[in-house]
Amino acid sequence: MGTDVKSVAVIIPVVGEWRKKNLEMSILFLRRQAFKDIEIILVEQTDCNIGGQRSKRKFFSNAQVDKYIAVTNTLNHEFNQPWLANVGARLANARKLLFYDSDLITRPQYLKNVSEFGESFFYAWNKCVHYTQKVSNKICNKRKLLNDQNATEYKPGVKAQEGYAVCVDRSFFFEQIGCYNENLFGWGGNDNEISARVRHILGRGIRALPSPIYHLWHPRGYAKRTDRKFVVAARNNPKRITNLLLKKTMGNPKNPTQIKI
Repeated sequence: MGTDVKSVAVIIPVVGEWRKKNLEMSILFLRRQAFKDIEIILVEQTDCNIGGQRSKRKFFSNAQVDKYIAVTNTLNHEFNQPWLANVGARLANARKLLFYDSDLITRPQYLKNVSEFGESFFYAWNKCVHYTQKVSNKICNKRKLLNDQNATEYKPGVKAQEGYAVCVDRSFFFEQIGCYNENLFGWGGNDNEISARVRHILGRGIRALPSPIYHLWHPRGYAKRTDRKFVVAARNNPKRITNLLLKKTMGNPKNPTQIKI
């Protein structure tokens, strides 16, 4: 890492344009944080299959972030969120890596709480409030948090809701976990897979930051699901999968790094 090391790098993988307004709000609320010792890294996958069509454009190159990179998987045109996360981690110059979805907004003390939470790997939220479409639209117009009596709440680890925002110490991520598994394409599975391996390393459950996050509504858009066999493999033999990943150099911006099981 360089001399100007930040406390937290917020790494946001993105693809396609249907969450563009949400991403704008997400970055706005991150910039409003009281805690400023951060860097925001945006990793966009281009030339990607989305809902049966190829999306080749760069939609987010003008986003107000600290670092931006566009990557293209020339071997497979499906969305690969864990690959983008690992590419962002390689770009990061921070002690903590916060892997963050593009449809989230938070309160002003959120990143301060993240920076101070003393866990090597944790879910960076204790509940996720899913706003309705009506209230999400109002938030985007008013540019502030609002109450939503019809919102749905999720908790980490409940009904496989282990994603949204995950934070890990840089050294733990690269030296003990072996990064995210880049064999996982589409949405769903990458956080379940890495969580299974982390539980094995820690010898206990994964703790959650006592702070809420808020999820803005968006159309479902591209929803290809990942290959579940790698999630099952991580649960059945977490040590073996982690060792396979540690032998690789994950986060290659040219193409995902695959393992065989």
